[in-house]
Formats: sequence, structure tokens, C-alpha cells
Amino acid sequence: MTKVSVAVDFDAPPREVWEIIGDFNALPRWHPGIAGSRIEYGEEGTQRVLKSPDGSEFIERFVGAN
Repeated sequence: MTKVSVAVDFDAPPREVWEIIGDFNALPRWHPGIAGSRIEYGEEGTQRVLKSPDGSEFIERFVGAN
């Protein structure tokens, strides 16, 4: 399984940032490379199916929050 980790500093209070990015299905609202997102629930847990502007789709599984 591939893992990706990124750190970014924002010039805003954490609460403001979290209001924008905190929703697991909110990626299309703030990320220009994501055209759509839908949540699916199944035996393997919660996942989102992300759609790129060219129509391709990929899946991210929610594994937990710290």
C-alpha cells in the first residue's frame, strides 16, 4: 500500500482551516484538481471516490483520525 504524507503551514487559525478541509467529502470545494467526490460505505469501511477533471476516478479509504 502506498502512503503519502504532506505538511503545509497556513497563515490562518486552525479552526478556519479545518472548516474548509475537515469534511472527508469536501475535497472538490477547495482542490482544483478534483472535479467530484462521493462517499461509499461498505464492508471495508468508508471510502470516497474522487473524480478528476478528465473523468478518471480513484478511491481513498478513511482509515482513522488522530
